[in-house]
Amino acid sequence: MNTAVILGASSGVGRALADKLARDGCNLVLIARSKRDLEANATNISLKYNIDVQVYAIDINEKYERDKLISYVSNWKNINSVFITVGEMVEDDNGLQDCNIVDRLVNSNFLSITHFLSALIQSADKRVSLNIFLMSSITISRPRKSNLVYATSKMAIDFYCRGLQHLLADTSIRIVIFRLGYIDTAMSYGKKLLLHPVSPGLAAQKILTKLNKRRRIYYYPGYWRYIVFAVKMVPWIIYKKMGF
Repeated sequence: MNTAVILGASSGVGRALADKLARDGCNLVLIARSKRDLEANATNISLKYNIDVQVYAIDINEKYERDKLISYVSNWKNINSVFITVGEMVEDDNGLQDCNIVDRLVNSNFLSITHFLSALIQSADKRVSLNIFLMSSITISRPRKSNLVYATSKMAIDFYCRGLQHLLADTSIRIVIFRLGYIDTAMSYGKKLLLHPVSPGLAAQKILTKLNKRRRIYYYPGYWRYIVFAVKMVPWIIYKKMGF
């Protein structure tokens, strides 16, 4: 039976993925900060779908806890898929905020994920199929004043995973990047958005249809590919006045 790891499994797209994978009979390894939310969800999924669920309540921003997670990786067996859905955003992220906040955003959205992926890939059998799915963001398309550190760290992990795609091109480890548009989660609640956000469940359903496809990068919803292109083409004299 297949087993999937979900990093960031207690809410949003990660939680929706857990439910849909379990429904399809996939065993799960769920990782998130909140032990209470994680264990409640794991119990519900296990009873509902009769599958095996392991849980790790870990804050990957804390080095000691992150090191514990990395030590677990080498003991995981029969892992077929890994979903990286973790991420963190703050209000008024103009790049000039307190250093502790900047450090936390960079750790959550970039450094901790690179440590995890490095340990995972080094411990994996390069001859055995392993799919890694990164939830990136359309915010990487062009710098904006309102989410500067978040978008910068998202760009960094996106770039890192594209580099891993090149590194692992001749192995059985496949990395797929999903650049997600607005998803209806706590991160988007109350924000001034160009378009209406889609539900985490719908996003998870779409992501799972790409498990056996061969493309390396997807936009979801798909129309964001064209919006991102248009935003990149806006002249600076106009773009600097845009408040979105």
